[in-house]
Amino acid sequence: MQRISLKEIKPGMVLARPVLGATDGRILLPANFKLTPFYIEKISHYKCCEIYIQDSETVEKGKGFNEPILAKTRVKAYTVLHETFEQIQLEEEMAPDKIHEVVNEIVANILDNSHTLYNMFSLEMHDDYTFSHSVNVCVISTLIGSAMGYNQNELELIATGALLHDIGKVRINPEILNKPAKLTASEYAEMQNHPLYGAELIQKTESMGFLTASLALQHHEREDGSGYPYGLKSTGIHPFSKIVTVADVFDAMTAERVYKKASPPHIALKELRSHADQKYSRRVVECLMKVVVPFPIGTDIAL
Repeated sequence: MQRISLKEIKPGMVLARPVLGATDGRILLPANFKLTPFYIEKISHYKCCEIYIQDSETVEKGKGFNEPILAKTRVKAYTVLHETFEQIQLEEEMAPDKIHEVVNEIVANILDNSHTLYNMFSLEMHDDYTFSHSVNVCVISTLIGSAMGYNQNELELIATGALLHDIGKVRINPEILNKPAKLTASEYAEMQNHPLYGAELIQKTESMGFLTASLALQHHEREDGSGYPYGLKSTGIHPFSKIVTVADVFDAMTAERVYKKASPPHIALKELRSHADQKYSRRVVECLMKVVVPFPIGTDIAL
């Protein structure tokens, strides 16, 4: 399997993974689809930065990389998040049944492939960072939780909180969220309110539970008390929140934004490990290192 840019696509190439729409997450072309000039021209109009094609090793030896979750599950999660944000903006109650359904699918996908690792390049990114980031954090948190030995019910609780951890950003001015420059003191103070907003929004839906709200509230707290909104220290932070925290930081570090370049996974892992015990749970960081590919497929390594 090989990761290439749109400019490198040639007729006759076969997709190793589905191509997803950048704006709505729908499947544009399925895996194993043979590209023709017509379809190459079509996908060039979409905002996909790169695609994955089969190479001789993939075809002859079958060495494809297993996705942590199915493409249709990722699309469903993306859609549910879109709908949830819209419901909040319209001052409607969230639809907990849909959220629980997609969370259960994510957990089931991961438990069905217990040896699957997280490969950051295997997950398609969308234009809206908040949605793609939330799904990524959900997947990573579930993988960490599984490595830590939590059962299916516990993993579903972790995954629900992880999927909704940034829901409070719906109340943050988009100009602040998408600002390409450094935030002012007042803007940063407002950004720090999103965990509070998120917990408040989740608590309005009774069936979501107190724990889900706690995970949204605490995902920016740190072991040494240097986090926000309350400056809680290790003993005051729920163990599930510590998982979401590490997953959140890892995905944020490895994502490219308008104001920063993406860090390679091995650099992000090194940074997290250097702050284990001080800012992050050492056990959680160690489990992250077990489930993440430090050098994703397509990475050039100097020997």
